[in-house]
Amino acid sequence: MTQPSGDDSDAIAYAGTLTTTKNKSEMLEGVLATPRELDIFYTDGGIGHRIQGTSYTDENNFLIRVVIPTYDLVCDTAFPDSVPSFVKIGDIGTLSTMTCDNNTTVERSWRVEGSDNANAKIIHNVTIKDQFNAITNAADVTHTVASDGGLLAPLDKKPQKYDSVSYTHLTL
Repeated sequence: MTQPSGDDSDAIAYAGTLTTTKNKSEMLEGVLATPRELDIFYTDGGIGHRIQGTSYTDENNFLIRVVIPTYDLVCDTAFPDSVPSFVKIGDIGTLSTMTCDNNTTVERSWRVEGSDNANAKIIHNVTIKDQFNAITNAADVTHTVASDGGLLAPLDKKPQKYDSVSYTHLTL
């Protein structure tokens, strides 16, 4: 379980928990996929919210689909992809756009910045656009990764390496 915290552009503080459970692989539209159940609970100003869903990755651990029943939403990537397993400070990248069944798109990118004590921050940016291509939501998710004696930071393969996670949510 991860305990994210952060604030938004209106200075509303958020805190909560993120729990993931890896399930048995299954076929998803002809691809062997691994579902991971997601349970996100957070508070904003004392009001609790829960979002539950499932992310699906292929045999390379690349994201292919996200299903969020809370919002009756299914989003698919244009092609399976992920942040590379090893990155260094200064690296940046763009991930494939996700198309959702509610006519929204999710643009995704990532970058790596230096942090305190020779740690690295991997920052995922997500921008959600409506059917008219207007931005409706944007968020940065920052993972602080502890140094193991070098600038290379393992991602996704060993999530226990993450020493903290913070979320900054911007409401437009």
